[in-house]
Amino acid sequence: MAEKKLKKFVFSIEPENVDFIESLSYHDKQNLVNHLISEHKNNRQLQQHSNQEAIWLKKFITYSLVVIIGIPLLLILLSFSFKLTKNSYMYMQTNFEKLYSSHQTENRYTY
Repeated sequence: MAEKKLKKFVFSIEPENVDFIESLSYHDKQNLVNHLISEHKNNRQLQQHSNQEAIWLKKFITYSLVVIIGIPLLLILLSFSFKLTKNSYMYMQTNFEKLYSSHQTENRYTY
């Protein structure tokens, strides 16, 4: 595996921090910058992980509410639909029986 080369970067330092940075040795400056970068990367990863957990929790709550509310509504709708269908068939059967009995009564006297 090839050894990674060091790279130099130029940073702007705010005026209130200039004296502190100038008081550090070259090695301390390197360590400070690398440490701050590592901490920043770790914080960013933790924040992304927290954001992913929050997104997962929101999806879980949404899906749970859909299931908790949706399934009973679906069952109520199916029950209502079956009742309407049954009533419709009963109404048609009653009409057919009336028609059939009236037809039987008419045919009884024509012979």
